[in-house]
Amino acid sequence: MHFSIPDTTEVKDGKSTYTNFNLNVNGVYFASLRYSQIHDFHEQLKREESLDGLAPFPSKKQTFLPLTGYEIDERREELETYMQSLSQNQQVCRCDLLNNFLLCAQQDAYRVENTPVQLDIYLSNGRKVTVDIMAMERADAVLETVAKSIELPENLTYYFGLFVVLVESDDTQIIMRRLQDFEAPYVSLKYSSQLAEAGKVNTNYRIVIRKWYWDSSYDADLLEDKVGCNLLFVQTVADLENSWIMAPKATLRQLKQIQTKGERKKYVEQAKTLHHYGHIQFLPVVTDFPKSNTRATISIGSKELCMQIETESGQSKEVAFKVTRMRCWKITSLEQDNTALMARETKLELAFDYLFTKDKLQWVRLIGSQAIFMSSCLGAIVSELINKSSGGNIITPSEKNRKSLEAYSFKRNLAGAGLEYIAQCEAMAQQAEQKRAESNSLDSTSTPPEIPKEKTRQISSGGDHSQGEDSINGSEKDDAFTSEPVSPMASGPPSSSRSKEPTSASTSSDTRRVSSSSYTQLGQSSMKDRLKNFVVQGLTSQQGGVSTVGTSGEAEPSGGVFDTIDDEDL
Repeated sequence: MHFSIPDTTEVKDGKSTYTNFNLNVNGVYFASLRYSQIHDFHEQLKREESLDGLAPFPSKKQTFLPLTGYEIDERREELETYMQSLSQNQQVCRCDLLNNFLLCAQQDAYRVENTPVQLDIYLSNGRKVTVDIMAMERADAVLETVAKSIELPENLTYYFGLFVVLVESDDTQIIMRRLQDFEAPYVSLKYSSQLAEAGKVNTNYRIVIRKWYWDSSYDADLLEDKVGCNLLFVQTVADLENSWIMAPKATLRQLKQIQTKGERKKYVEQAKTLHHYGHIQFLPVVTDFPKSNTRATISIGSKELCMQIETESGQSKEVAFKVTRMRCWKITSLEQDNTALMARETKLELAFDYLFTKDKLQWVRLIGSQAIFMSSCLGAIVSELINKSSGGNIITPSEKNRKSLEAYSFKRNLAGAGLEYIAQCEAMAQQAEQKRAESNSLDSTSTPPEIPKEKTRQISSGGDHSQGEDSINGSEKDDAFTSEPVSPMASGPPSSSRSKEPTSASTSSDTRRVSSSSYTQLGQSSMKDRLKNFVVQGLTSQQGGVSTVGTSGEAEPSGGVFDTIDDEDL
């Protein structure tokens, strides 16, 4: 994921005027956000105990005068740097907070009501499946709905992904990008269509379901299932028709005969032996390899990036770069077209540091509109290699649901124990008040008793202090339930037991405001008030977590950095 804030927009709301910062995600305009919205999101991230290494948020200057143009541009750059730091934080990328924040920003930007709608999802052969969804339903949830609609087994759901495909007037198809979990497919498709209409271009955008893995050995799982085999078959046929898979004429005739006989599994097995099988084709780019201003066609798949270039003699030559020999890669914004807000796209450069020989590392640069999509594919290949080498498999919807439920259960247990402790605090406070009243009636003074440390230790050391499952593991010490005061200058709320998975929290604007205001008062309140605020935050996050259970997803980083490894090491 690549964030940039190329410019700002001044908005007049009645008598007041404020600045919107135009956020681009993956090189395309995504939403316009105020400084306060991004700040509230930062405060919400700080309250997540599972997140470490957050970058400091740009401070707001205390001034009663409007910011100058220079100061606004300075703040824009600082916010851009902050957002880019989030995309490089793996814990944040795996947390639902980022996905939900961006989803809310997309809804606000396009003013879409979250109402029931119908969405057409196309297969690679042009047939479509219409599903009933909510307008702001996330991409992973829509994918699960499509899988159920076509009766694809649950364990094969995330073998596939949803892609925005451009169909030109001559029926040529171009895979523009994969839909991320932080966006709503219905809104993204509507936005793409608006761009085509604004440019008066005779094009048609559609959402297509395609496989989203790189190791062809996973084909065996799909071929054993009737629906999975059909999806893989129609995609393979379409890729051959689009010349994305290179095959001699004799092989094409053989495949045609196999197709006529209806032997779909055999067809796929035969096509797997062909060059560029399983590759994704990209729009032409300009590269500096082997020399500057060289035009090339790029495809990615089979653990390599293939570059088709034209030599000086007019012949076509292909160069393959192994992903396992790329030390790292990066995305750079070069320039943008500011002619219209809705049509704004950033010119991007993908550069990777490649190990040509044992002692030679060299940067190779590609300039094109799909640089982010290329980076996403490279990152997915690396993740798949690492996951498979450690014995992992492609995640299933049930596993994603379980992770979200574990995070939700942790907050529920924490909040339940906190409420129990608040009740004990209130009871002891009432007892102290009664003793103080009795002492005053006898014209004597006494010091109110402190909360017994034994009670505190009991709550933090285990035992069932709430109804049902609402209890805290005895091995997890919770600083929020100790009698030590919290510093007003602390960088976050009272720390709780760390969960192994990021916890889910609501990202609605109302929830953010409540949580933010309660957090800023933690340092000045009594222990009981601090606990109340802390538990209110936990309960508020519970309510948000219910709506996101089963829709957790990962946002992909804008680049990858890892030690150079060879295929045999995996």
